[in-house]
Amino acid sequence: ACPFQPVRICDEPVEAKRGERDRMPLELAQPQLVEKRILLLFPAQSYRVDAFVAAARRLGITLVLGTDLPGPFARYGLPLVTVDFYQPESAGAAIEAMARATPLDGIVPTNESTAVVAALAAERLGLPHIKASAAYAARNKRLMRELFAKAGVPGPRTIVVEPNEDP
Repeated sequence: ACPFQPVRICDEPVEAKRGERDRMPLELAQPQLVEKRILLLFPAQSYRVDAFVAAARRLGITLVLGTDLPGPFARYGLPLVTVDFYQPESAGAAIEAMARATPLDGIVPTNESTAVVAALAAERLGLPHIKASAAYAARNKRLMRELFAKAGVPGPRTIVVEPNEDP
């Protein structure tokens, strides 16, 4: 059991006691190394790739990079897969074919477009995933709000203004 109690959020500033971090159990302070092969899906304009690659290396994860413009990412020295995020179904099939030859333990999307492709590919491969319909809904605010309302999730009142319509 962890010896730390959750910190209650209040109006007064809360300071950690000196030395508390030093008493943190080693298993919480050190990342656990895992031997996994993960496909990271990201658009070529992503600014987060360096952080993902560094974290994967620290954890001992073998990363495969999946992007729509792989050339600039060859500098990482990692396997690359070209993925067309505008064609999610065919991208999912291409990832499935690649993973049948070299299996994956998981797929990590980095934005709404990559989440759809990840869901479709992971479903085909039997990997943990969200439903593709949920990933599609996350990309479409109108659909997402309709689904939330149907499920009884409260939200602000909204109106839909179609293109060329005067609000």
